[in-house]
Amino acid sequence: MARWGIALVALAGCDVVFNADHVYECPLDDDDCDELRDRVDPCPADPGDDADEDRDGVGDECDPNVGVPNDSLLEFESFTESGNAWTARGEATWEMDRSALVLGVGAVERMVPANIQPTVEVVFDATFPTDVGSVGVFVASKSSTGIPLECRVEHHADGDDLVMLVGDPAAGQPFEAGRARQLPGKPGDRLRIYGSQLANFDIRCRARYGRNDTVSVDWVFFTAPADLDTVGFRVDNASAKYGSLAIYTTQ
Repeated sequence: MARWGIALVALAGCDVVFNADHVYECPLDDDDCDELRDRVDPCPADPGDDADEDRDGVGDECDPNVGVPNDSLLEFESFTESGNAWTARGEATWEMDRSALVLGVGAVERMVPANIQPTVEVVFDATFPTDVGSVGVFVASKSSTGIPLECRVEHHADGDDLVMLVGDPAAGQPFEAGRARQLPGKPGDRLRIYGSQLANFDIRCRARYGRNDTVSVDWVFFTAPADLDTVGFRVDNASAKYGSLAIYTTQ
């Protein structure tokens, strides 16, 4: 069975910050352009992240478990590199563009160091050219089953849903493990998706547009810590500009 945790990550801010006294030219390792380098930033993809309620070094703006003082950031990618680690999963059209991975068709994936009970966070801009489309983030453990688990936002004319899927669409219709209707916010705002394995081993997808409250769906299945070694992005009748990928652990 696929082992995982997702979560879906802030699209970077600006190239230059101005004020009356100085001009700050954002370096590649300051994804949110808040004058804190990514390696010391409590939320590398979120400016204005000083609050840290549980004092675990992960700011409340991006903390996957606010109030639980055991979270730490394992990996942060702001897509400033060439993208050589990413490969197409089947047919895909994608490119690296100004500190973002832009996916127009299909799915891409890359290997990550094997992590136990992680949370994956992805933040991106999504575009839906028609009334029906979807964008998602999936994880898998290729060292075990290789079956992806996916947190997907399905776009509809009357509102967007957060859906948890189990199984690979390339191998047939995936199983829908949970759905939350009417995602807060509106398309056009920055979209954030999380996926986590909770302390009791349940799997949880969360998502929100902008700074609205998140909605979530849970899947009560695993009875042991999950692991992941593959992360990927998928679009269908949509396109997405992924600005950052963060992997946290609660250990």
